[in-house]
Amino acid sequence: PQKRLAIKTFVSKWSSGQVREACLREFKRGGQVYLLHNEVDTIVNMKERLEALLPEARIVIGHGQLPERELERVMREFTQQKHNLLLCSTIIETGIDNPHANTIVINRADKFGLAQLHQLRGRVGRSHHQAYAYLLTDQDAKPTAQAQRRLEHEAPRHQRQQQQVEAHHQRARRHQEQRAVRTGRNVGQHQLLPEAAAVEQREQHRRQRRHLVGRKRQ
Repeated sequence: PQKRLAIKTFVSKWSSGQVREACLREFKRGGQVYLLHNEVDTIVNMKERLEALLPEARIVIGHGQLPERELERVMREFTQQKHNLLLCSTIIETGIDNPHANTIVINRADKFGLAQLHQLRGRVGRSHHQAYAYLLTDQDAKPTAQAQRRLEHEAPRHQRQQQQVEAHHQRARRHQEQRAVRTGRNVGQHQLLPEAAAVEQREQHRRQRRHLVGRKRQ
């Protein structure tokens, strides 16, 4: 979309409070959330944690080990907004285009490569709404130095993109303002020209009358 905003990206350890706040903000504006948990063996346990944390959420699970028809049903119902939180694996990495989903929470983001993180984050921000991405690491374990560098690189890169987009909008606004000022000056000049012509015409009449009066006196 033309007015698409850069995705605001945050890197931190898993925090239940932060996850709840991020999801509720999206729910309150009528949006949906992707919560990526790429461990199918524990995804049901994660759903139970989220149900306790977010009783407001209508959670559905989607991953590649589901039967094909069931997965199609899950994705269709999520797109139809029957659910507001899709707890999923990397199955969403390609082929998903849902303008209502504008927040993504990626659990254990340190396990993904830079290109994959970029691809996953691209699932949100597909409308004019501000999109948010949370790259979360294990709250009890420290990511490797290499993983930490990847995460720190990903967030600033998109912050720079956001700054570039905002700077572009500011330049466009200044250009419009300058055009408006120039247009206003031209209009003002055209409005003043008839008045100046009328004044000049009256002055010529007065000079002609004085000239005639002087000739009669002679």
